[in-house]
Amino acid sequence: MFYGCTNLKDVVIPNSIENIGDFAFFYCKSLAKITYLGTKKEALTILKVRNKSWRKNSAISKVICADGVIDL
Repeated sequence: MFYGCTNLKDVVIPNSIENIGDFAFFYCKSLAKITYLGTKKEALTILKVRNKSWRKNSAISKVICADGVIDL
């Protein structure tokens, strides 16, 4: 999706998104946070938080959701 986009700093993901694929934010070295407009439970499923391949080599440290924050 944004593989290697080094200037990307912030992303807002609508709750209509059903899946974030592997390597979506790979090497997005300036991307520190993602805002997801759904719940934490939905984000855990959609972002596959335990599978780090979607955010490998990025600066992402948290996902801000409608009902709280997921620290990565």
